[in-house]
Amino acid sequence: MQPLVSALIVNRNYGKYLGQAIKSILAQDYPKEYIEIIVVDYGSTDGSQRIIQEFGADVKGFYLEDGTFLQAVNTALANVNGKYIAFLGADDMWLSTKISRQVAFLERHPEVGLVYSDLIVISDNGQLISNSYWNLYSIKPRRGRVASNLIKGNFISGGTILVRTGLRDVFFPIPEGKGFDRTEDWWIAFNVSLHSGVDFIDEPLTLYRFHGRNVVLGNTVVPVTFESSKLKLKQEVLIRKTMLERLSELDVYDDSIFRELNLLYESKECELKVFESLEKDASSLFKMLRELGLNSSTARSFVKGMMLKTMPGLYNQLTLLRNRKSFRYNKIYKQIAGI
Repeated sequence: MQPLVSALIVNRNYGKYLGQAIKSILAQDYPKEYIEIIVVDYGSTDGSQRIIQEFGADVKGFYLEDGTFLQAVNTALANVNGKYIAFLGADDMWLSTKISRQVAFLERHPEVGLVYSDLIVISDNGQLISNSYWNLYSIKPRRGRVASNLIKGNFISGGTILVRTGLRDVFFPIPEGKGFDRTEDWWIAFNVSLHSGVDFIDEPLTLYRFHGRNVVLGNTVVPVTFESSKLKLKQEVLIRKTMLERLSELDVYDDSIFRELNLLYESKECELKVFESLEKDASSLFKMLRELGLNSSTARSFVKGMMLKTMPGLYNQLTLLRNRKSFRYNKIYKQIAGI
């Protein structure tokens, strides 16, 4: 007898891809009777509900008339019955060994609460973009107690995760309006890492589909604006504030993590204040700089903000040239996204 795995998909108007995502779960070499497929649709108008229903008893469908992405994720999490939980984007697919490899890993390593993997990046029509998402973005996977790494940024992709249901209470429900509204994988990984070990399988087990509506791949080549940078800083400030609150809520006392997280929060908040002062008059800007003091964080934010306000084209060209991988994939991205 194998442990039951709950495979979760949330969907909104991804009917074009949804059937392929579900079929990739049904095509696992793990016994079908030990996979529980839960699909939550939140307000689709493209016939997605009909696609879900076509799979009959193989899929447990839940339908929200409207709502948010996180409401759909939380609905799925509230209905799991498996020993393990896996996530799959409605526009992505799993390789056939994904579940069996990861279940076997967690069964052998009780000290690990979550295991993840690399991804293969494909286009809308299945064209190969990269054999390794990690190589494409120079991501260094981490294992062990990785909370100190996750406070700096997320390196764990949701569609590759398998997590123990016994740890669900540490990340469920996922709060809305706290910075993680579209980065539920980061929230899950961060919270699990405060209680358990995290590990990875050093090969791709998921196909990540880039099609222009999901912007992860395009982030390094889509032009950055002053406003988009300011909004990103606001989100980063909110995320670190939420993380600090979470440490308190969970009674996690790790001085090194707390100190590093607090410094990161203050640094991001400082950068945001510089950006906001650039929208005011010169006297307000100089007053803000005097209050904050000139350090690497304020100087970097000031230069970036000024360039984005006065020379956005030059800033984006310099950014592109600094990132050789972005430059290499710029042409492919533009072809796929149609820009």
